[in-house]
Amino acid sequence: MNLIKLKPKENCLFHIGEKDLQSTETIIHSDTLFSAFCNNYRLIYGRDDLEQFLGDIKDNKGKFVLSSAFHYLDIYKENEFNGTILFLPKPFIKFKFDDEGEKLKDDEPKIFKKIEFISLNALRRWNRSQIINFNKKYIIDKKYLIDDEDYAYLGFDSCSEGKIPEIIKNIQVVQESEEQKVVIDRMNNISDTFYQSNFQFVNSEYFIKVNGAVVQYIAKAGFYFLINNVTIDKKLLATIRLIQDQGVGGERSSGKGFFEDVQITVTDSIGFKEVPDSSNLRFMSISLIFPKKEEVCQLESYSLIERKGFIYS
Repeated sequence: MNLIKLKPKENCLFHIGEKDLQSTETIIHSDTLFSAFCNNYRLIYGRDDLEQFLGDIKDNKGKFVLSSAFHYLDIYKENEFNGTILFLPKPFIKFKFDDEGEKLKDDEPKIFKKIEFISLNALRRWNRSQIINFNKKYIIDKKYLIDDEDYAYLGFDSCSEGKIPEIIKNIQVVQESEEQKVVIDRMNNISDTFYQSNFQFVNSEYFIKVNGAVVQYIAKAGFYFLINNVTIDKKLLATIRLIQDQGVGGERSSGKGFFEDVQITVTDSIGFKEVPDSSNLRFMSISLIFPKKEEVCQLESYSLIERKGFIYS
């Protein structure tokens, strides 16, 4: 499996079209990402090579499976890389929480409702039918649920338990904002204002005292996506790397949607599978799907997404 990290430029804003300019998604859906690939492929190699690339995919000659782009946190300890936390959308399932978590969910249901993403380690715990710890010490930025295994990356395993809630309040992944815009009617030249939603990734710095010494940690957020085990040839590699300069999303002409670096890693440790190998288990898609009629009855839960607008904004 190929893991690709899109590392954003510092303070760079993003606008991923949702329904209109006034709203934004905070993830890049797989169709938007694929259209960015196609645009870059054509820019570099021309229309004929792009059509051949698409033809090979259609004929299944070069099997190409692409996920949507979700959020990650790279953790640095004293400027040395300490680990990565990968987040996925919260599945539409019933979670098995510990007693404290079940009580919190019953007493303050909005806390669980606001969670939009869970860490890969938390999802693995659920997949092994294990109980998930759930309390405010495991929630980052009000939207991200982490697991005990993620604590080691964040340095919380060497921190006194009483200080974790205060530290975790200072860790952010995404910060949303509104930008005032002006639209002018071409018929009568009357201007009007509206507000456009954007977001940016946040680098969070915090400190943990270990054996009398203060240790600096920095959590850097960004996008990641996955490509199946297809060999990434020179053309596809160049196409992926061009995302750094071409950007993704809307308002790129205004400087939005650009990246500082594109990092590609081949890994087998993630555990994602292209095709489920058993019909007796539950599986979650990490890209948009358009099911066949005979497949609809197999869907246990889902949400519908309306797709319209520009191709890769």
